[in-house]
Amino acid sequence: MSDRIYIVTGAAGFLGGTVCRQLSERGNKVRAFVLPNDPAAKYIPDSTEVVYGDLCDRESLEKLFTVPEGMKSIVLHIASIVTVDCAAYRKHRDR
Repeated sequence: MSDRIYIVTGAAGFLGGTVCRQLSERGNKVRAFVLPNDPAAKYIPDSTEVVYGDLCDRESLEKLFTVPEGMKSIVLHIASIVTVDCAAYRKHRDR
C-alpha cells in the first residue's frame, strides 16, 4: 500500500476526521486538507500529512494534489462549500 495515498478534503470536520483516523489506523498513507487556523486540526492523527489551504485557492490545491511519481492517489472529497461562487464564499468566510 506504500504506492497509494488517500487525499481527504474536509479532514478537520467530523466525517473527514473519522475517515482520516480509520484510514491511518489501517496503515494507509493519508494527506488531509484543512483550512488554515482550523482548531479541529489538532484531532487529525499524527501519522497524517496535513496540508493547509482553501478549496478556492489554486496554489493550495496544487500542493494538495502533487504526489510523488508513480504514487496512486485516491481523493475523498468530504469538504463542503454551499455555493458555486467562490467570490461570495470568500466574502462570507472573511467576515
